[in-house]
Amino acid sequence: MKKSIKKYISIFFCVAAFVFVSCTQGVGGEQNIVAQKENIDSEKISAGTAPVTFSVGESYVDSGTSITLATQTAGATIYYTMDGSTPTASSSKYTAPLKIIGSSNDVVIVKAFARYEGAPDSPVTTVTYTIGWAENTALYLGNPSSARADVALAENYLLERSQYSLSYNSTTLIPNWVAWHLCSSDMGNVQRKNSFKADPLLPALWYKVKSGDYQARTYGFDRGHMCPSGDRTDIVENNRATFFMTNMVPQSPANNQTVWNYFERHIRDVVKNTSCEAYIVCGPYGRGGTSKKKEDCVEIITNSGSAITVPSHTWKAVIYLAEGTDDISRIDASTRVEAVFVPNDETCRGKSWQDYRCSIDYIEEKTGYDLFSRIPDEIEAVIEARNN
Repeated sequence: MKKSIKKYISIFFCVAAFVFVSCTQGVGGEQNIVAQKENIDSEKISAGTAPVTFSVGESYVDSGTSITLATQTAGATIYYTMDGSTPTASSSKYTAPLKIIGSSNDVVIVKAFARYEGAPDSPVTTVTYTIGWAENTALYLGNPSSARADVALAENYLLERSQYSLSYNSTTLIPNWVAWHLCSSDMGNVQRKNSFKADPLLPALWYKVKSGDYQARTYGFDRGHMCPSGDRTDIVENNRATFFMTNMVPQSPANNQTVWNYFERHIRDVVKNTSCEAYIVCGPYGRGGTSKKKEDCVEIITNSGSAITVPSHTWKAVIYLAEGTDDISRIDASTRVEAVFVPNDETCRGKSWQDYRCSIDYIEEKTGYDLFSRIPDEIEAVIEARNN
């Protein structure tokens, strides 16, 4: 009887021990499973919250620039579009660097999101790229007002020629700014053509200012070139292009024929005599100029009833570089710059362009434009603050 009791007691403890061990292992296994599941869920949650990152943020890029897309969640798939449409799982799957391809001033909108199986999709990231302009062209160093050739942008319409580029304002009927590149080969022996004419490149329904619309005998203002005739004397075609009325603003004779003219000649002399090239941008500012025939004249009324704004000032900014290539990389804190801000009235007579020197920062503050925006910020901050 005692042996039986001992036997049963021994069996009981063995079973209890087995149950205890089994239960203990079961709890631990469940905890491990739970922990693994929580880790997986954590990864899935992070996959739904970590956006796609772009190696090159929103900016001007050269055609052919490679852009790398990435996300923090390993194993996630990135889907993207390059036409501005919203990407889905049927969109292109990212497998290699994207190449941004296009012509000057093309806008490429890239959108992308990440997907991790069983997790919510990440937010869609959108980055807009503008294809830059080629070296030695008007807008290589930047588009001051982000103008585009879009009729909806009637007050900031981009008009481009090989001789210069400009932002046109169909309300004021004058350019907001005109930009061009100047080198010694642009200057030759072609004589000034004086072929003022309406610009056929403007949208069909817009009023096109004509040669006689300035009515100099009545108002007394010159048809003042922004990109000057003297900067385009290599061939007849280039000189004639400077006489389109989109390249003109009403300038007081004292402004146009003295200070403005002197500064134009100075820039050409620097380029010719020091083996330089120059990037130049200029334009009108404000309303209300004065000629010998009209005081504080804010607009010229054409025979058709359209109104041409008379600016209160004209401005110009120049960056000089020794002739060479890869121009942006050669601009540094010592690069030569010059700028002027000139009243559009008769007080200019007898003055020199040096009397109206200013910093590029000053012009940007007055106009709201971002001049030479493709120059690295730390260099731009130094040279544009300089008043020389």
